[in-house]
Amino acid sequence: PDPEASVTLDADPSVPPAQPATNLVATANGLTVDLSWDLQNFDPDVTSLEVYRNDKNDTSGRVRIIKGAPLSGSFNDKGLEDETTAGAGNAGTGLEAGKTYWYMFKITQSTGTTSPDPEAEVTIPAS
Repeated sequence: PDPEASVTLDADPSVPPAQPATNLVATANGLTVDLSWDLQNFDPDVTSLEVYRNDKNDTSGRVRIIKGAPLSGSFNDKGLEDETTAGAGNAGTGLEAGKTYWYMFKITQSTGTTSPDPEAEVTIPAS
C-alpha cells in the first residue's frame, strides 16, 4: 500500500446532523432572573445574537435586554431595557413579584435573521 495515500470518510448518512440548540435556561433569583445559554450546532455560524424578555409568551412586544451577546454566556436580568448598551439602566421598571416572563433570542446568520419563539419561562416568586 502507498503510505502517502489518504482516505476521506463521509459522515454516516443514516445519522441525522445535530440540531441547532440555544440551551437557554432562566432561573428566578429574588426579583431578578439568572439567564445562561450556549448556542450549538448552528450552520452557518451565528454572526450576531440579542436576548429579549417579554411578559407574554410571544415575540410581539418583547424588550431587548442584551445587544451583542456572546454565543455562550450568562446574565442577571434586573428588568431594565438594553442593559448592555451605552446609557443602560435608565429604562424599565424592574421585574415584578408573582409575574411570569419569557426569554428569547434574535439570531443573525449569514443567511438571514430569525426570531425563534420564546424558549425559557420563569415566574418571579410572590413576595
